[in-house]
Amino acid sequence: MPQVEAFSSFDGGQTLSCSLRFLNVMTIVALLVHVAIFLFVANKDSSPWSGGGDAAIYKELARNISVGRGYTFAATPTACRAPFYPITLAGLMLIWPLKWRYSLRAIQLCITLCTSALCGTLAKKWGGQWRVGFLFGLLMPTLMFFQTEILTESVAAMLVALWWVYLSESFERHTRFASVLAGICAGVASLDRFNALPLILLGPLFIYVISRNLKRALLTFTIGCLIIAPWIAHNWRSFGHPVYSTLTGAGLVEGVLSPTGRGDASEIAATRNKLGWFNGDVETDSAPPELRDELALNAQATRIGLALWAAQGFKGILKLAIIKLGAFWFSTDQILATSTFSLKIRILRWSGVVVYLIFLTLAVAGWFYLRRTNSSVAWLILGCAVVITTLHLPVTMNTRLRVPFFDPLIASLAAVEASKLCSATGTRRGCRTGQDA
Repeated sequence: MPQVEAFSSFDGGQTLSCSLRFLNVMTIVALLVHVAIFLFVANKDSSPWSGGGDAAIYKELARNISVGRGYTFAATPTACRAPFYPITLAGLMLIWPLKWRYSLRAIQLCITLCTSALCGTLAKKWGGQWRVGFLFGLLMPTLMFFQTEILTESVAAMLVALWWVYLSESFERHTRFASVLAGICAGVASLDRFNALPLILLGPLFIYVISRNLKRALLTFTIGCLIIAPWIAHNWRSFGHPVYSTLTGAGLVEGVLSPTGRGDASEIAATRNKLGWFNGDVETDSAPPELRDELALNAQATRIGLALWAAQGFKGILKLAIIKLGAFWFSTDQILATSTFSLKIRILRWSGVVVYLIFLTLAVAGWFYLRRTNSSVAWLILGCAVVITTLHLPVTMNTRLRVPFFDPLIASLAAVEASKLCSATGTRRGCRTGQDA
């Protein structure tokens, strides 16, 4: 595969030096911004720019684990949340009771830097330059935002980026070890976020499509399944059924009543009106007895959710799809649904959307370049985007749900295009310098 080594494939002399200096300065500034954000939030309960999200739920669940109550709410087993992140929080609470937030954010800072490095690795594999991919990973607004949030996105983004790296290694070197690591990443990602489960199937499918090696594909699938097996077994013991998640039904209901998942007062009221409860009423130690049977609640919500979708008709479904796709791929939720935030925070979020859209535009161009140089991988990326997007359409869709799956890829593909553009610009300048001489 041809490589585009930006800033190093031409004899631009002074241009090369200036370009490298600018890139290095930008990288140092971006690193300092990440460190400054970490130090600013440090051990605070939340960042000033946070919307809260599900942080309170993760903290309450983690505290229950840390004090020996098990994976429960209101002394009742729960499967509403994937286990990896709450268990990690519980461990930090046990080790550093007063400074667990500080240690968590230090870990997530390192994770974000690792994700940025993986963006550089993917960019280099796909024809760009590592340092540009690393810089773009650092500058991706969403990765920067989730670094200090008590949420699963930072960990998930790193795992998905690592999954793509190992898949690429499997394609290039045809090694079982890379296939095993891809399966591990998919399995752990599925324990960090329930909606990452499709990766356990997509990884083996991609390996078979590229390599036509059924054994390696089955190996990747088996490893992924083995990783999530203890969670399924735990739920089987707790609920009497091999449950993966008890949040599916509520997701279908919210997919109609809260399409972008902003969770404002009107959407919560509409959900309570249909179900008689809201997720926040169940995922708490103060849940009343009638809201402690998650299997029954999930079955009820599934029936009502399917009925709600059936009642939408073609026009209703199309309208919901447009709203969701806008929020998922273009972050319209960060522009149209942030009225509860202060003006400063809204401007900050709007600015982040602008930067993201610039990266997305570059990434689209980078994908077309990749299609010319490595069409198989380009089509796999597009196929993954279509599958993941389609699977999310029945439920809530927003920026937060997109981030782990696609923002590292967007940063990597954008870096491919930026490297190509800078290399072409530098080459022209170098040629002009030679002619002038």
